[in-house]
Amino acid sequence: MVCGPEGQRAVRTAVGLPATEVSTPTWVDHLYSCDYRYGGDTAIGLSVKDLASTSDTDAWFDRQARELGRGQDLVGIGDAAFATSGGDLVARKDDTVLHVDVSRLPAEFGTPSAARSDVAINVAAAIMSCWTGQ
Repeated sequence: MVCGPEGQRAVRTAVGLPATEVSTPTWVDHLYSCDYRYGGDTAIGLSVKDLASTSDTDAWFDRQARELGRGQDLVGIGDAAFATSGGDLVARKDDTVLHVDVSRLPAEFGTPSAARSDVAINVAAAIMSCWTGQ
């Protein structure tokens, strides 16, 4: 999962530095989530919603678009993905939806330094590559 050892390796590679702490994952209403903390209030939040069907997944993905503010559609990440108006990223793969919350990062973050929205893309791509075995 996104908070376990494989996910931690993927996020560390995508960001270019290790988290100082990964919070204890939670599992509530089929939503698995954790925070990757980098000191102070700086963190990346990852969550995965596990849904029962394609129609449920479509509905959740669309709900996220409405609630978070759908920005640019992104190609090549999961089955479908979009950036939010705040720089987060939401991607779906099969019957799961990944949310990469970068709202608690500075405008530039990582090694090498990248825009917050690019960090979200890099993290999502790394997590998705774990899911597909690439």
